[in-house]
Amino acid sequence: ETELSMAKAKIEKVLESADNSNILRQGIKIAIVGRPNVGKSSLFNNLLSVERAIVTEIAGTTRDIIQETLDISGIPVTLIDTAGIREGEVDRVEKIGIDRARECAENAELILALFDGSRPLDAEDEEIFNLIKSKNAIVLLTKSDLPQVIDREKIKTRCDKKILSISSKTGNGIEKLFDTIIKFTGIIDTEPVFIRDEREADILRRAAKNLEEAQTTVKAGIGIDFISIDLRAALELLSELTGESVSEDILNEIFSKFCIGK
Repeated sequence: ETELSMAKAKIEKVLESADNSNILRQGIKIAIVGRPNVGKSSLFNNLLSVERAIVTEIAGTTRDIIQETLDISGIPVTLIDTAGIREGEVDRVEKIGIDRARECAENAELILALFDGSRPLDAEDEEIFNLIKSKNAIVLLTKSDLPQVIDREKIKTRCDKKILSISSKTGNGIEKLFDTIIKFTGIIDTEPVFIRDEREADILRRAAKNLEEAQTTVKAGIGIDFISIDLRAALELLSELTGESVSEDILNEIFSKFCIGK
């Protein structure tokens, strides 16, 4: 049983590493969301190190999505600046922008949810909490260069996300934000194994399932012949990746090392 557990763990590690390699190949989408004038476009420009989005004190300046790509420690990121999400009277163009903002948040792998740290939470912020409830998100308290009045404890009662304070004006907290994004991807200090396609990943998942079923058989104390059925199935699947054939000699060699019931 111990050997089966080790073999299954190795396959799962390869699958996990493959997920990381997909991130390195395809990158991730990060959507910046929040109410109007919370600092979304300022953060967008700061992360890109260019003045890409227009920044004004007029609510609703960003009326459509703006996206750019950047590299964060080797991870390709599509960064999306969205229209400020708010309720009430808005014109048709801004409403389209708000709808697109919600859509971007839904499709993003990670959301940067912004809340103005220099003012108390209000009804408009509630929409942002609802948006990130079941999503991967980092809560950012913006404008940390100004006196902070936002209630962190209230935020903690509304969501269980990581909370950071930042200032796009001074750059405070931006480096920590980059580090948090990198940690989110989970690929720090790993060596990705490049599985070529979904077919190969599916083979590994099925092989891991066969090993799990073999473990169940061992625990049930059923004879070795029944264990060999699942083990052979796993080996035949893996042989599709390695090109090696599964012979009786290989099976006998494997079983000779097993301590059934251990």
